[in-house]
Amino acid sequence: MFGWFKKNKKEPQKIIYRDKADLFELPPIPEELHQQFRNLQTETSGYMSEPLRVLKSMYQYMDSYNKFISSFSVCQRGCNHCCKNDVYITSLEAEYIAQGVNAAPNSIPENKEMGKVLCPFLGESGECKVYEFRPFNCRTFHTLDDPKYCETDEDHMIYGSAGHGYGSSILSKIHDAIKQLNGKHKSDDIRAFFSKRS
Repeated sequence: MFGWFKKNKKEPQKIIYRDKADLFELPPIPEELHQQFRNLQTETSGYMSEPLRVLKSMYQYMDSYNKFISSFSVCQRGCNHCCKNDVYITSLEAEYIAQGVNAAPNSIPENKEMGKVLCPFLGESGECKVYEFRPFNCRTFHTLDDPKYCETDEDHMIYGSAGHGYGSSILSKIHDAIKQLNGKHKSDDIRAFFSKRS
Protein backbone atom coordinates (compact mmCIF):
# COMPACT_ATOMS: atom_id res chain seq x y z
CA MET A 1 0.00 0.00 0.00
CA PHE A 2 1.14 3.55 -0.64
CA GLY A 3 -0.37 4.82 2.60
CA TRP A 4 -3.64 5.94 1.02
CA PHE A 5 -5.44 4.05 3.71
CA LYS A 6 -4.19 2.07 6.67
CA LYS A 7 -5.40 -0.72 8.90
CA ASN A 8 -5.91 -0.09 12.58
CA LYS A 9 -3.31 -2.23 14.42
CA LYS A 10 -5.64 -2.95 17.36
CA GLU A 11 -8.45 -4.13 15.09
CA PRO A 12 -6.96 -5.68 11.93
CA GLN A 13 -10.41 -5.97 10.29
CA LYS A 14 -11.14 -2.25 10.48
CA ILE A 15 -9.91 0.08 7.75
CA ILE A 16 -9.24 3.71 8.53
CA TYR A 17 -9.42 5.78 5.35
CA ARG A 18 -7.63 9.01 4.59
CA ASP A 19 -9.53 12.17 5.31
CA LYS A 20 -10.30 14.34 2.31
CA ALA A 21 -8.11 17.10 3.77
CA ASP A 22 -4.99 14.90 3.96
CA LEU A 23 -2.24 15.81 1.53
CA PHE A 24 -0.25 13.09 -0.17
CA GLU A 25 1.70 12.48 -3.33
CA LEU A 26 0.51 10.06 -5.96
CA PRO A 27 2.99 7.46 -7.21
CA PRO A 28 4.46 8.13 -10.65
CA ILE A 29 2.91 6.35 -13.60
CA PRO A 30 5.05 3.25 -14.21
CA GLU A 31 7.30 3.35 -17.27
CA GLU A 32 5.63 0.15 -18.46
CA LEU A 33 2.33 2.04 -18.83
CA HIS A 34 4.08 4.83 -20.73
CA GLN A 35 5.54 2.22 -23.11
CA GLN A 36 2.18 0.48 -23.52
CA PHE A 37 0.64 3.86 -24.35
CA ARG A 38 3.28 4.54 -27.02
CA ASN A 39 2.58 1.07 -28.44
CA LEU A 40 -1.15 1.83 -28.41
CA GLN A 41 -0.59 5.04 -30.38
CA THR A 42 1.53 3.22 -32.96
CA GLU A 43 -0.84 0.26 -33.23
CA THR A 44 -4.05 2.27 -33.58
CA SER A 45 -2.57 4.63 -36.18
CA GLY A 46 -2.82 1.67 -38.57
CA TYR A 47 -6.61 1.40 -38.31
CA MET A 48 -7.92 4.90 -37.50
CA SER A 49 -10.63 4.37 -40.12
CA GLU A 50 -12.15 1.76 -37.77
CA PRO A 51 -13.19 3.89 -34.77
CA LEU A 52 -14.85 1.10 -32.78
CA ARG A 53 -11.71 -1.03 -33.10
CA VAL A 54 -9.57 1.88 -31.92
CA LEU A 55 -11.93 2.52 -29.00
CA LYS A 56 -11.73 -1.15 -27.98
CA SER A 57 -7.91 -0.99 -28.02
CA MET A 58 -8.00 2.14 -25.86
CA TYR A 59 -10.29 0.44 -23.38
CA GLN A 60 -8.00 -2.59 -23.25
CA TYR A 61 -5.15 -0.24 -22.40
CA MET A 62 -7.34 1.32 -19.69
CA ASP A 63 -7.67 -2.12 -18.07
CA SER A 64 -3.89 -2.06 -17.46
CA TYR A 65 -3.95 1.58 -16.39
CA ASN A 66 -6.72 0.84 -13.88
CA LYS A 67 -4.57 -1.82 -12.22
CA PHE A 68 -2.16 1.01 -11.44
CA ILE A 69 -4.98 3.25 -10.18
CA SER A 70 -6.26 0.45 -7.93
CA SER A 71 -2.98 0.65 -5.99
CA PHE A 72 -4.06 4.00 -4.52
CA SER A 73 -7.82 4.23 -5.09
CA VAL A 74 -10.33 2.99 -2.51
CA CYS A 75 -12.98 2.05 -5.10
CA GLN A 76 -14.28 -1.48 -4.66
CA ARG A 77 -16.61 -3.77 -6.57
CA GLY A 78 -20.19 -3.23 -5.48
CA CYS A 79 -19.83 0.46 -4.67
CA ASN A 80 -22.03 2.48 -7.00
CA HIS A 81 -22.44 5.94 -5.49
CA CYS A 82 -20.80 7.50 -8.55
CA CYS A 83 -23.47 5.91 -10.77
CA LYS A 84 -25.65 8.94 -10.00
CA ASN A 85 -23.10 11.32 -11.53
CA ASP A 86 -23.52 12.72 -15.01
CA VAL A 87 -21.49 10.61 -17.47
CA TYR A 88 -20.61 12.47 -20.63
CA ILE A 89 -20.19 10.06 -23.55
CA THR A 90 -19.75 10.29 -27.30
CA SER A 91 -22.04 8.77 -29.93
CA LEU A 92 -19.17 6.40 -30.66
CA GLU A 93 -19.16 5.15 -27.06
CA ALA A 94 -22.95 4.78 -27.16
CA GLU A 95 -22.56 2.64 -30.29
CA TYR A 96 -19.85 0.56 -28.57
CA ILE A 97 -22.14 -0.07 -25.57
CA ALA A 98 -25.09 -0.85 -27.85
CA GLN A 99 -23.11 -3.41 -29.84
CA GLY A 100 -21.59 -4.92 -26.72
CA VAL A 101 -24.88 -5.57 -24.92
CA ASN A 102 -27.14 -5.81 -27.97
CA ALA A 103 -29.21 -2.77 -27.06
CA ALA A 104 -30.16 0.09 -29.33
CA PRO A 105 -29.45 3.62 -28.16
CA ASN A 106 -32.19 6.19 -28.60
CA SER A 107 -32.20 7.17 -32.27
CA ILE A 108 -32.40 10.81 -31.24
CA PRO A 109 -30.75 11.59 -27.90
CA GLU A 110 -33.39 12.63 -25.40
CA ASN A 111 -33.23 15.44 -22.89
CA LYS A 112 -31.89 13.74 -19.79
CA GLU A 113 -33.58 14.02 -16.44
CA MET A 114 -32.01 16.68 -14.27
CA GLY A 115 -30.41 15.96 -10.93
CA LYS A 116 -28.81 12.88 -9.48
CA VAL A 117 -30.47 10.14 -11.53
CA LEU A 118 -29.17 6.57 -11.49
CA CYS A 119 -27.42 5.31 -14.59
CA PRO A 120 -29.79 3.35 -16.87
CA PHE A 121 -27.36 0.42 -16.72
CA LEU A 122 -27.23 0.09 -12.94
CA GLY A 123 -28.74 -3.27 -12.00
CA GLU A 124 -31.13 -4.01 -9.15
CA SER A 125 -28.35 -5.35 -6.93
CA GLY A 126 -26.07 -2.39 -7.67
CA GLU A 127 -23.97 -3.99 -10.42
CA CYS A 128 -23.02 -2.33 -13.71
CA LYS A 129 -24.75 -4.20 -16.52
CA VAL A 130 -22.32 -2.83 -19.12
CA TYR A 131 -19.11 -2.97 -17.08
CA GLU A 132 -17.02 -4.54 -19.86
CA PHE A 133 -18.29 -1.88 -22.29
CA ARG A 134 -18.54 1.09 -19.91
CA PRO A 135 -17.53 4.49 -21.30
CA PHE A 136 -14.22 6.24 -20.79
CA ASN A 137 -15.45 8.58 -18.05
CA CYS A 138 -16.62 5.59 -15.98
CA ARG A 139 -13.25 3.91 -16.49
CA THR A 140 -11.26 6.89 -15.23
CA PHE A 141 -13.27 8.11 -12.21
CA HIS A 142 -11.88 6.90 -8.84
CA THR A 143 -12.02 8.13 -5.27
CA LEU A 144 -8.91 8.43 -3.09
CA ASP A 145 -10.31 9.05 0.38
CA ASP A 146 -13.07 7.73 2.62
CA PRO A 147 -15.88 6.29 0.47
CA LYS A 148 -18.41 7.91 2.81
CA TYR A 149 -17.82 11.15 0.90
CA CYS A 150 -19.12 9.47 -2.24
CA GLU A 151 -22.56 9.40 -0.63
CA THR A 152 -22.66 13.18 -0.25
CA ASP A 153 -22.38 16.10 -2.63
CA GLU A 154 -19.32 17.50 -0.85
CA ASP A 155 -16.01 17.78 -2.68
CA HIS A 156 -13.39 15.16 -1.91
CA MET A 157 -10.26 13.59 -3.39
CA ILE A 158 -10.84 11.97 -6.75
CA TYR A 159 -8.64 10.84 -9.61
CA GLY A 160 -9.56 10.70 -13.27
CA SER A 161 -12.30 13.31 -13.24
CA ALA A 162 -13.03 15.08 -16.52
CA GLY A 163 -13.46 18.34 -14.63
CA HIS A 164 -9.93 18.10 -13.25
CA GLY A 165 -8.02 17.13 -16.39
CA TYR A 166 -8.20 13.38 -15.69
CA GLY A 167 -5.12 13.45 -13.45
CA SER A 168 -2.62 12.47 -16.14
CA SER A 169 -1.56 13.48 -19.62
CA ILE A 170 -2.12 9.91 -20.82
CA LEU A 171 -5.80 9.94 -19.83
CA SER A 172 -6.23 13.43 -21.31
CA LYS A 173 -4.74 12.26 -24.62
CA ILE A 174 -7.06 9.23 -24.73
CA HIS A 175 -10.03 11.51 -24.03
CA ASP A 176 -8.97 13.83 -26.86
CA ALA A 177 -8.50 10.87 -29.22
CA ILE A 178 -12.03 9.60 -28.45
CA LYS A 179 -13.44 13.05 -29.21
CA GLN A 180 -11.50 13.08 -32.48
CA LEU A 181 -12.79 9.62 -33.41
CA ASN A 182 -16.34 10.77 -32.68
CA GLY A 183 -15.95 13.65 -35.14
CA LYS A 184 -18.99 15.89 -35.43
CA HIS A 185 -21.33 13.31 -33.94
CA LYS A 186 -23.32 14.05 -30.80
CA SER A 187 -21.90 13.86 -27.27
CA ASP A 188 -24.15 13.97 -24.22
CA ASP A 189 -24.92 12.31 -20.90
CA ILE A 190 -25.38 8.53 -21.05
CA ARG A 191 -29.02 9.00 -19.99
CA ALA A 192 -29.66 10.97 -23.17
CA PHE A 193 -28.57 8.01 -25.29
CA PHE A 194 -30.13 5.18 -23.30
CA SER A 195 -33.47 4.97 -21.56
CA LYS A 196 -33.84 3.04 -18.31
CA ARG A 197 -33.16 -0.65 -18.91
CA SER A 198 -35.18 -3.42 -17.32
